[in-house]
Amino acid sequence: MSAEALKTPLRVRQVRFTGAALNWLSRLALARRVINAAREAPGFRSLYRMALGYQRSYRTLEEAEAAVSAYAQQGHQNPANADLHLTLNKRARPSDYAALFHLQRLLPNIRSIFDLGGNVGNLYYCYSDFFPDKDLAWTVHDLPENIARGRRLAQARGADRLSFADTWREASGADLLLISGALHYLKQPLASMLSTLEDVPRYILINRTPVTDGPSFAAVQDSGSFRVACLVRNRQELLKELEGAGYRLLDTWSAAELTLQIPGDADHTVPFYSGFLLEHDPVFVATQSGQEIRADG
Repeated sequence: MSAEALKTPLRVRQVRFTGAALNWLSRLALARRVINAAREAPGFRSLYRMALGYQRSYRTLEEAEAAVSAYAQQGHQNPANADLHLTLNKRARPSDYAALFHLQRLLPNIRSIFDLGGNVGNLYYCYSDFFPDKDLAWTVHDLPENIARGRRLAQARGADRLSFADTWREASGADLLLISGALHYLKQPLASMLSTLEDVPRYILINRTPVTDGPSFAAVQDSGSFRVACLVRNRQELLKELEGAGYRLLDTWSAAELTLQIPGDADHTVPFYSGFLLEHDPVFVATQSGQEIRADG
Protein backbone atom coordinates (compact mmCIF):
# COMPACT_ATOMS: atom_id res chain seq x y z
CA MET A 1 0.00 0.00 0.00
CA SER A 2 1.35 3.43 -0.96
CA ALA A 3 2.11 6.22 1.49
CA GLU A 4 -0.70 8.25 -0.06
CA ALA A 5 -3.19 5.40 0.45
CA LEU A 6 -2.14 5.12 4.09
CA LYS A 7 -2.47 8.85 4.71
CA THR A 8 -6.25 9.00 5.18
CA PRO A 9 -6.75 5.98 7.52
CA LEU A 10 -3.78 7.06 9.66
CA ARG A 11 -5.17 10.58 9.94
CA VAL A 12 -8.60 9.23 10.85
CA ARG A 13 -7.06 7.09 13.61
CA GLN A 14 -5.17 10.11 14.95
CA VAL A 15 -8.31 12.28 14.96
CA ARG A 16 -10.30 9.58 16.76
CA PHE A 17 -7.54 9.08 19.34
CA THR A 18 -7.34 12.83 20.00
CA GLY A 19 -11.11 13.07 20.34
CA ALA A 20 -11.29 10.10 22.72
CA ALA A 21 -8.49 11.56 24.86
CA LEU A 22 -10.24 14.94 25.07
CA ASN A 23 -13.53 13.30 25.97
CA TRP A 24 -11.83 11.39 28.78
CA LEU A 25 -9.97 14.46 30.06
CA SER A 26 -13.14 16.57 29.92
CA ARG A 27 -14.55 14.54 32.77
CA LEU A 28 -12.02 16.25 35.06
CA ALA A 29 -12.93 19.82 36.04
CA LEU A 30 -9.36 21.18 35.90
CA ALA A 31 -8.61 19.53 32.56
CA ARG A 32 -11.91 20.84 31.19
CA ARG A 33 -10.92 24.42 32.08
CA VAL A 34 -7.51 23.98 30.44
CA ILE A 35 -9.12 22.56 27.27
CA ASN A 36 -11.61 25.44 27.09
CA ALA A 37 -8.81 27.97 27.46
CA ALA A 38 -6.62 26.27 24.84
CA ARG A 39 -9.50 26.06 22.39
CA GLU A 40 -9.86 29.86 22.37
CA ALA A 41 -6.27 30.97 22.97
CA PRO A 42 -4.79 32.56 19.80
CA GLY A 43 -1.48 30.76 20.25
CA PHE A 44 -3.05 27.31 20.56
CA ARG A 45 -6.25 27.54 18.51
CA SER A 46 -4.68 26.49 15.20
CA LEU A 47 -2.83 23.57 16.80
CA TYR A 48 -6.00 22.51 18.64
CA ARG A 49 -8.05 22.51 15.44
CA MET A 50 -5.37 20.67 13.50
CA ALA A 51 -5.19 17.92 16.13
CA LEU A 52 -8.98 17.51 16.24
CA GLY A 53 -9.30 17.51 12.45
CA TYR A 54 -12.92 17.13 11.41
CA GLN A 55 -14.14 16.41 14.98
CA ARG A 56 -15.12 19.97 15.90
CA SER A 57 -17.95 22.42 15.39
CA TYR A 58 -18.42 24.57 12.28
CA ARG A 59 -20.50 27.62 11.50
CA THR A 60 -22.17 26.16 8.40
CA LEU A 61 -22.92 22.81 6.83
CA GLU A 62 -20.74 23.77 3.86
CA GLU A 63 -17.74 24.29 6.16
CA ALA A 64 -18.25 20.88 7.77
CA GLU A 65 -18.60 19.21 4.36
CA ALA A 66 -15.37 20.81 3.16
CA ALA A 67 -13.50 19.72 6.31
CA VAL A 68 -14.57 16.09 6.01
CA SER A 69 -14.47 15.71 2.23
CA ALA A 70 -11.06 14.00 2.25
CA TYR A 71 -12.24 11.47 4.84
CA ALA A 72 -15.90 10.99 3.89
CA GLN A 73 -15.41 7.67 2.04
CA GLN A 74 -18.52 8.43 -0.08
CA GLY A 75 -20.52 9.52 2.98
CA HIS A 76 -24.23 8.75 2.60
CA GLN A 77 -23.53 6.95 -0.68
CA ASN A 78 -21.24 4.40 0.93
CA PRO A 79 -22.95 0.96 0.74
CA ALA A 80 -22.11 0.51 4.43
CA ASN A 81 -24.60 3.29 5.20
CA ALA A 82 -27.58 1.24 3.98
CA ASP A 83 -26.17 -1.90 5.63
CA LEU A 84 -25.86 -0.05 8.93
CA HIS A 85 -29.44 1.22 8.90
CA LEU A 86 -30.89 -2.10 7.84
CA THR A 87 -29.08 -3.69 10.78
CA LEU A 88 -30.09 -0.98 13.25
CA ASN A 89 -33.74 -1.24 12.23
CA LYS A 90 -34.17 -4.98 12.39
CA ARG A 91 -35.91 -4.19 15.68
CA ALA A 92 -37.48 -1.00 16.97
CA ARG A 93 -35.10 1.17 18.96
CA PRO A 94 -36.15 3.12 22.09
CA SER A 95 -36.77 6.32 20.12
CA ASP A 96 -38.98 4.42 17.66
CA TYR A 97 -41.67 3.84 20.25
CA ALA A 98 -42.73 7.48 20.48
CA ALA A 99 -43.00 7.55 16.67
CA LEU A 100 -44.92 4.26 16.62
CA PHE A 101 -47.26 5.51 19.35
CA HIS A 102 -48.22 8.52 17.25
CA LEU A 103 -48.41 6.56 14.00
CA GLN A 104 -50.75 4.03 15.59
CA ARG A 105 -52.96 6.85 16.84
CA LEU A 106 -52.98 8.60 13.45
CA LEU A 107 -53.60 5.51 11.33
CA PRO A 108 -57.33 6.20 10.88
CA ASN A 109 -56.41 9.56 9.30
CA ILE A 110 -53.54 8.56 7.03
CA ARG A 111 -53.27 6.40 3.96
CA SER A 112 -49.85 7.47 2.70
CA ILE A 113 -46.43 8.18 4.21
CA PHE A 114 -43.60 10.00 2.45
CA ASP A 115 -40.33 8.91 4.08
CA LEU A 116 -37.75 11.62 3.38
CA GLY A 117 -34.19 10.34 3.75
CA GLY A 118 -35.58 6.85 4.26
CA ASN A 119 -32.47 5.15 2.85
CA VAL A 120 -33.49 1.77 1.34
CA GLY A 121 -36.82 1.58 3.19
CA ASN A 122 -35.44 0.28 6.46
CA LEU A 123 -38.15 1.93 8.60
CA TYR A 124 -40.87 0.49 6.38
CA TYR A 125 -39.62 -3.01 7.13
CA CYS A 126 -39.42 -2.24 10.85
CA TYR A 127 -42.66 -0.29 11.33
CA SER A 128 -44.95 -2.31 9.09
CA ASP A 129 -44.66 -5.21 11.52
CA PHE A 130 -46.61 -3.10 14.02
CA PHE A 131 -49.60 -2.56 11.69
CA PRO A 132 -49.50 -5.35 9.09
CA ASP A 133 -53.19 -5.11 8.18
CA LYS A 134 -53.19 -1.39 7.37
CA ASP A 135 -53.47 -0.54 3.66
CA LEU A 136 -50.77 2.11 3.83
CA ALA A 137 -48.73 3.37 0.87
CA TRP A 138 -45.15 4.06 1.94
CA THR A 139 -42.87 6.10 -0.36
CA VAL A 140 -39.16 6.70 0.23
CA HIS A 141 -37.03 9.48 -1.23
CA ASP A 142 -33.26 9.38 -0.82
CA LEU A 143 -30.06 9.58 -2.85
CA PRO A 144 -30.15 7.87 -6.27
CA GLU A 145 -27.83 5.04 -5.18
CA ASN A 146 -30.02 4.24 -2.17
CA ILE A 147 -33.19 4.44 -4.24
CA ALA A 148 -31.79 1.96 -6.76
CA ARG A 149 -30.76 -0.47 -4.03
CA GLY A 150 -34.06 0.02 -2.21
CA ARG A 151 -36.05 -0.88 -5.33
CA ARG A 152 -34.05 -4.07 -5.79
CA LEU A 153 -34.51 -4.97 -2.14
CA ALA A 154 -38.26 -4.27 -2.21
CA GLN A 155 -38.67 -6.47 -5.26
CA ALA A 156 -36.68 -9.27 -3.66
CA ARG A 157 -38.73 -9.05 -0.45
CA GLY A 158 -42.09 -8.66 -2.19
CA ALA A 159 -42.74 -5.31 -0.45
CA ASP A 160 -45.61 -4.23 -2.70
CA ARG A 161 -46.69 -1.32 -0.47
CA LEU A 162 -43.22 0.24 -0.59
CA SER A 163 -42.22 2.51 -3.47
CA PHE A 164 -39.44 4.99 -4.17
CA ALA A 165 -39.71 8.58 -5.39
CA ASP A 166 -37.03 10.16 -7.55
CA THR A 167 -37.95 13.72 -6.53
CA TRP A 168 -38.99 15.58 -3.39
CA ARG A 169 -42.01 17.04 -5.19
CA GLU A 170 -43.65 13.61 -5.05
CA ALA A 171 -44.26 14.34 -1.36
CA SER A 172 -47.14 16.56 -2.45
CA GLY A 173 -50.44 15.11 -1.26
CA ALA A 174 -48.94 12.67 1.25
CA ASP A 175 -50.85 12.39 4.51
CA LEU A 176 -47.73 12.19 6.67
CA LEU A 177 -44.16 13.31 6.08
CA LEU A 178 -41.71 11.13 8.02
CA ILE A 179 -38.15 12.38 8.58
CA SER A 180 -36.32 9.96 10.85
CA GLY A 181 -32.59 10.47 11.34
CA ALA A 182 -32.38 12.71 8.29
CA LEU A 183 -33.45 16.30 9.09
CA HIS A 184 -29.92 17.32 10.12
CA TYR A 185 -28.56 16.38 6.68
CA LEU A 186 -30.89 18.63 4.69
CA LYS A 187 -29.14 21.58 3.06
CA GLN A 188 -32.36 23.52 2.58
CA PRO A 189 -34.64 24.47 5.51
CA LEU A 190 -37.63 22.14 5.71
CA ALA A 191 -40.08 25.05 5.66
CA SER A 192 -38.59 26.22 2.34
CA MET A 193 -38.88 22.72 0.90
CA LEU A 194 -42.52 22.53 1.96
CA SER A 195 -43.24 25.79 0.14
CA THR A 196 -42.41 24.05 -3.17
CA LEU A 197 -45.22 21.50 -2.74
CA GLU A 198 -48.68 22.07 -4.18
CA ASP A 199 -50.33 20.08 -1.37
CA VAL A 200 -48.36 19.89 1.89
CA PRO A 201 -48.65 16.83 4.17
CA ARG A 202 -51.18 17.09 6.97
CA TYR A 203 -48.72 15.71 9.53
CA ILE A 204 -44.95 15.87 9.94
CA LEU A 205 -43.20 13.34 12.17
CA ILE A 206 -39.54 14.17 12.80
CA ASN A 207 -37.49 11.70 14.82
CA ARG A 208 -33.87 11.17 15.85
CA THR A 209 -32.51 14.62 15.02
CA PRO A 210 -30.01 16.68 17.07
CA VAL A 211 -31.19 20.16 18.02
CA THR A 212 -29.72 22.79 20.32
CA ASP A 213 -31.03 25.58 22.52
CA GLY A 214 -28.00 27.66 21.53
CA PRO A 215 -26.95 28.96 18.10
CA SER A 216 -27.15 26.51 15.22
CA PHE A 217 -23.87 24.84 14.23
CA ALA A 218 -22.53 22.11 11.99
CA ALA A 219 -20.54 19.00 12.89
CA VAL A 220 -19.23 15.74 11.42
CA GLN A 221 -20.56 12.31 12.36
CA ASP A 222 -18.05 9.46 12.21
CA SER A 223 -19.84 6.18 11.48
CA GLY A 224 -16.74 4.04 11.28
CA SER A 225 -16.28 3.26 7.60
CA PHE A 226 -17.70 6.60 6.43
CA ARG A 227 -18.23 10.13 7.71
CA VAL A 228 -20.95 12.76 7.03
CA ALA A 229 -21.52 16.42 7.85
CA CYS A 230 -24.70 17.49 9.63
CA LEU A 231 -26.40 20.70 10.76
CA VAL A 232 -27.60 21.02 14.36
CA ARG A 233 -30.45 23.52 14.26
CA ASN A 234 -31.70 25.73 17.04
CA ARG A 235 -34.86 24.13 18.40
CA GLN A 236 -36.97 27.28 18.59
CA GLU A 237 -35.88 28.52 15.17
CA LEU A 238 -36.81 25.19 13.61
CA LEU A 239 -40.27 25.19 15.19
CA LYS A 240 -40.79 28.87 14.32
CA GLU A 241 -40.02 28.17 10.66
CA LEU A 242 -42.51 25.31 10.59
CA GLU A 243 -45.06 27.45 12.41
CA GLY A 244 -44.64 29.99 9.62
CA ALA A 245 -45.42 27.20 7.15
CA GLY A 246 -48.72 26.60 8.98
CA TYR A 247 -47.74 23.75 11.29
CA ARG A 248 -48.45 23.57 15.01
CA LEU A 249 -46.53 21.38 17.41
CA LEU A 250 -48.50 18.46 18.87
CA ASP A 251 -45.75 16.66 20.78
CA THR A 252 -42.01 16.43 21.32
CA TRP A 253 -39.83 13.71 22.86
CA SER A 254 -36.23 12.72 23.48
CA ALA A 255 -34.26 10.09 21.59
CA ALA A 256 -32.08 9.45 24.59
CA GLU A 257 -30.00 6.64 23.06
CA LEU A 258 -28.38 9.04 20.59
CA THR A 259 -25.87 11.81 21.32
CA LEU A 260 -23.63 14.09 19.30
CA GLN A 261 -20.39 14.86 21.09
CA ILE A 262 -17.81 17.42 20.07
CA PRO A 263 -14.59 16.44 21.92
CA GLY A 264 -13.68 18.97 24.58
CA ASP A 265 -16.56 21.28 23.65
CA ALA A 266 -19.56 21.01 25.95
CA ASP A 267 -21.24 24.04 24.32
CA HIS A 268 -21.53 22.12 21.05
CA THR A 269 -22.40 18.72 22.46
CA VAL A 270 -25.98 17.42 22.14
CA PRO A 271 -26.73 15.05 25.04
CA PHE A 272 -29.76 13.51 23.31
CA TYR A 273 -31.56 13.71 19.98
CA SER A 274 -35.19 14.85 19.67
CA GLY A 275 -38.46 14.08 17.94
CA PHE A 276 -41.45 16.23 16.96
CA LEU A 277 -44.99 15.70 15.74
CA LEU A 278 -46.67 18.58 13.94
CA GLU A 279 -50.01 19.07 12.22
CA HIS A 280 -50.85 21.46 9.41
CA ASP A 281 -53.74 23.77 10.20
CA PRO A 282 -55.12 25.34 6.98
CA VAL A 283 -56.57 28.34 8.83
CA PHE A 284 -53.52 28.97 10.99
CA VAL A 285 -51.42 32.04 10.22
CA ALA A 286 -48.25 33.09 12.03
CA THR A 287 -47.73 36.86 12.23
CA GLN A 288 -44.28 38.37 11.95
CA SER A 289 -44.44 39.19 15.66
CA GLY A 290 -44.87 35.54 16.46
CA GLN A 291 -48.43 35.83 17.78
CA GLU A 292 -50.98 33.27 16.63
CA ILE A 293 -54.13 34.46 14.89
CA ARG A 294 -56.92 32.75 13.04
CA ALA A 295 -57.63 33.57 9.42
CA ASP A 296 -61.37 33.45 10.11
CA GLY A 297 -61.10 36.38 12.52
